Amino acid sequence: MPRILAVANQKGGVGKTTTAINLGTALAAVGETVLIVDLDPQGNASTGLGIDRKDRDRSTFDVLVGESEMRETIRETAVPGLHIAPSTMDLSGLELSLATVKDRAFRLRDALGKLSGPSRGADGKLKVFAFLVNTRNARYSQLTTRRYLDRLVATIVGCY
Repeated sequence: MPRILAVANQKGGVGKTTTAINLGTALAAVGETVLIVDLDPQGNASTGLGIDRKDRDRSTFDVLVGESEMRETIRETAVPGLHIAPSTMDLSGLELSLATVKDRAFRLRDALGKLSGPSRGADGKLKVFAFLVNTRNARYSQLTTRRYLDRLVATIVGCY
């Protein structure tokens, strides 16, 4: 089972994006395979890792609404071993898009669970570590992030 951490807080300006990028970069520097899943509609983690807004043809929104697989969305960054699933402004309408969808609370967990191929080691275990960036927007509160991930989340930024 991969280690999945959430960098989440409803308040803006507390360092969620900075923490996710720096922690992901540090882990990649020591040889870990890292996936940052950007769940902030502003997409600053994606931009901070060099993914230009105009180059985001697939995003975490597409994954969560079922229009794309996580594997198709992941982009390499300039840091070896560090990858990102970028976000777009479409995420601001996610709650409405999923309002009537069955099992919507587990979309992110299921998308991460489908990762296979190079992200699996010789023992078949998933080798990806996911750091989830959240925003102060109430729709992406810690509770919402926890709901999407079920019991896989350990919140590491919890200041209010």
